[in-house]
Amino acid sequence: MLETFQGWGALFYPKKYVKLLSKICKENDILLTFDEMQSGFGRTGKNFGFQHYGITPDLICCGKGMGGGVALSGVIGKKKIMDLPEIGNMSSTNSANPIACSAGLAVLEEIQVKKLTNKAKLNGQFMHKKLLNIKKKYPNLFNLYGKGLIAAIIFNKSKNIDKKLKLLVEKCIKDGLLLVYTGRESVKIGPPLTITKNAILEGIKIIEKNINLVFNK
Repeated sequence: MLETFQGWGALFYPKKYVKLLSKICKENDILLTFDEMQSGFGRTGKNFGFQHYGITPDLICCGKGMGGGVALSGVIGKKKIMDLPEIGNMSSTNSANPIACSAGLAVLEEIQVKKLTNKAKLNGQFMHKKLLNIKKKYPNLFNLYGKGLIAAIIFNKSKNIDKKLKLLVEKCIKDGLLLVYTGRESVKIGPPLTITKNAILEGIKIIEKNINLVFNK
């Protein structure tokens, strides 16, 4: 079992590595499972993150974006695996909650009707391009990772980097932009799939402004 990408840094694995892992699993009758909690439902510019690797896992674990803000999670898998437990053996206290299931169906409809997966791909390319423009101005300060509408700015380790990043996130929040400080040397960006290019530009300006304030004191 592996995450589609390492969460704190939006770091994807080398495609060759995942293909080899898939081959080893098939040759040894090992189930290959992907954790799609963060990467599923259009987030990376594909319906599911595993599609970036050109392989098909046996099971995928989903949640978060699956419910569009409503608590919902699930496991998707091949029929021959999902049919193994006897009836009633895969239940839990909150299974098949009607409100959560309705939210999940609404999410699927919105993704399809508004073509949000493709929108995430195109807007993601736009967002990463603008972030790279900031990097060009600070070539030795940080690196960028991610795909689609998920990105991580990983700063080079330096003295008091944790305090600086906490300050960076705080300043961005005061300017109206919510970033996530991971607790390590990175901050994450994950805008909604419905975001517009103008909103992306507004966010990029806030990030650049506050990087300049925090790291050019």
